This record gives sequence, structure tokens and C-alpha cells, in this order.
Amino acid sequence: MKVKTLQIVWHDKEPVYSLDFLGPDTLATAGGDKEIKIWHVSSGEDGHAKVEHKSTLTGHSKTVNCVRFSPDGRQMASSSDAGELLLWQPVDSSSGAKASREFKGAESEDESCAPTWRRSAVLRGHADDILDLAWSSDGSALVSGSIDNKALVWDAGDKRRGALLAQLAGHRHFVQGVAWDPAGRFVATQSADRTCKIFGLRPPAAGKRARSEAQDALSNSTARDLYCCATLSRRSLAEQVEEPNGEKEVGARPERVPLFQDESVSTFFRRLAWAPDGSCLVAPLGVCTSPVTGRDAHTLFLWARGRWTAPLMHFPGHSKPVVAIRFCPVLFELPAKGHVSDEASLAPPREAPEDLSDVPPSPFTQTYAMVFAAATLDSVAVYSTAQAAPLALLGALHYDSITDLAWSSDARFLAVSSRDCYCSVAHFQAGEL
Repeated sequence: MKVKTLQIVWHDKEPVYSLDFLGPDTLATAGGDKEIKIWHVSSGEDGHAKVEHKSTLTGHSKTVNCVRFSPDGRQMASSSDAGELLLWQPVDSSSGAKASREFKGAESEDESCAPTWRRSAVLRGHADDILDLAWSSDGSALVSGSIDNKALVWDAGDKRRGALLAQLAGHRHFVQGVAWDPAGRFVATQSADRTCKIFGLRPPAAGKRARSEAQDALSNSTARDLYCCATLSRRSLAEQVEEPNGEKEVGARPERVPLFQDESVSTFFRRLAWAPDGSCLVAPLGVCTSPVTGRDAHTLFLWARGRWTAPLMHFPGHSKPVVAIRFCPVLFELPAKGHVSDEASLAPPREAPEDLSDVPPSPFTQTYAMVFAAATLDSVAVYSTAQAAPLALLGALHYDSITDLAWSSDARFLAVSSRDCYCSVAHFQAGEL
């Protein structure tokens, strides 16, 4: 693996707030210059990634906070301050550069860098800055999270593109992260109110068939059935009672402590993510109690699908708050049987053993491993569900906080954006993950 901060002018020396890959080599970035830029990513002769600017899309009047391609690559969504949410579609290649130049919402100074996307819809519903976006797996719907404390679900289908389908309410502070279950049955939202809410499809009334059971049901037809089925906010922590002899024993009543950090963390984002197979949800900005110091420590929590009463595991050891999670879309072969990390804890925070060789193996039962990246304010850790310790740690890349992560479809590239106006790209060789 080779990683490098690419010191080019990404967004006119303004912060880069978001990025996303389309396929193995097309990267979109969004930033404080109110623009979206499209880049081609490839391998350089020195083994590092290199990028080439392809086009610039304009149309937003405020800072662009998030950009996301639909899973099928046929659409792109971008959101910005002041509640702006735009949908884009690829420019028809048969129309050529002429059609691109005629589209006023996506101007370019150079015909060779003519915009490859055109604006297809403007979605109006949020009253303030939109911080995060997530597509349904079928590309028919989109969810957005805003500092107006709401998450809205939109129709992205051909017939009613841009129509508001549902409002996911209940948060008392900014909604800073949203994630749509790949299986289409859950939407997760994370807020600065220290909660993560799970919205599931409402069960059908007695004697009726759920719309989601239709053979070809799309997410834009089932979104109205979403309701809050779980709120993740606190976890049980066994209370330690000190005996007269000085020894400590676990008390009868467990203490309930917050799962997540509050709004004092200096980040705009809490970008959570589902595994590509939908088996688990990973949420950032977790807080646990260090078994060594007894003080609060930074972590991220993982829940098994549908088991919302308590996290399945957590990943501590970070020096700064974790602000974004992104799963790699590629599934990997499991390592040799019996291989297990000896550095990180899979147990609840207060139950972490002093002898880390006793840490149990991964509880995942799949015949494959999944890889995800976790960005803190100043570093990136790459994890596998096959082990507890990170596969890689990327640090000393940026001078300001990290804002977003993106994987290429072939797992060769991991891109990182930052408020310091630059992006970094890690280049993985075959077999390294």
C-alpha cells in the first residue's frame, strides 16, 4: 500500500467536504468553492495514485457538503448549505460537448474538460444545510440529513423524480449522518443529539400484505412505510462496587451510559455506514471507558442487523473522535483459520481483558471478510471483520480535520478528503487487503 496527499488545487484552496467513487477510477469531490469536480484516478509509475481533472459542475450557490453516486451509476446527488439538494445525470455521449456547453448549470472553461453530468432535478424540502446523503440500493430513492434536525426521503425514480416521500423525524439536534440498508429494509440516521435512530418498514395491518413483499418492490414505493423502530443512545455498563477490603465487585444494577459523544466535537459529520451485505451497521463518534485510565475514550460501535439492544462490538484505541465510516464494496477471502488479532478488543469496554491474547475471534459467520475504513479527525484506520486489530493505520496526512472517505469499486483506491483543502489517496496492491 502507498498513500499520498495530492497537493493540487482541488477546490480553489477551499475545504473539501466530500468525495465518492463511480466505478474503479472516476472520483467526484465537493467543496467550499460551491463546485463539484470530476477526476480520473489511476496508478502512477511510482506506485502512488495520480488524478486528472475531467470536468467541473456548477449549480450550487453555497458550500457543497456531500456528493454521492447512485449504486447503478445513472445518477449523482449533491447537497449544500441553505437546503440545496440537486440530482445529476450523465450527459448523453451522442450529444457531445455541445450539449454540455449549452447546459448553464455546468459550465467549463475548456472543451476538453466539458461537464460529463447535467442537472436533472432540484429537491426542495430542507430549511437549512444538508450534511449527508445516502441512496437506496436500487437507486429509486434518496435520504438526506440536515441541520434542521430532519432526515427526508426523496423519490429518485423516472416518473416522480424529486418528490418528497417521507420525513424521518425525532432528532433534537443536527442530523449529521444517514445510511440506507443495502437490503432496503432499514434507514439509519445519526445526530448531534447523541442518538442513532433506526427506521424500519412498518409491519402490515392484520390480513394485509406489506408493500415491501411485492416481487419487484422499489424503495420509492416502500419509503412511506418507514417508522422509528429503535433509538440507539445508551448502553448498559456493569457498575463496580468497592468492598471494604478494597476489592471491586460488579453491582446488581448496571449503569446506563451514553453511546455517542455530544455536539462539542468539532465536526460537521457523523457518517455511519452499512456493510455491503447488510449484515451490520457501524456508527462513528462512539465513546467508551478506557479499562486502563478509567476515562472516556474514542471508539466506533458495530451492531448486528436487527439486534439493536446493544452493540455487537466496538473498536477502541483512537486518539481523536471517529467521524466517518465507509465500507469497501469488495468481499474478501477469510484469512487462515485460527488467525486473530491480539491488539484490539471485541468485548464491551469495561470487560476488556488485560491479557489481550484472550480476545475472542470475530463473531461473524460469513464465509468472507468485509473491509471498512474509519476516519478520525486526523487519521484513518482500515479494519476487517475477520480480525479486531486494524489492517492499516494512515496518519500525518492532513493539517485539518478529515471529512469523508470513498472506496473505488475494485478496492484499489481509498480516497480521503479534508478541511485543509487537500485529498489523499491510498493505493492498495492485489492481496494487501
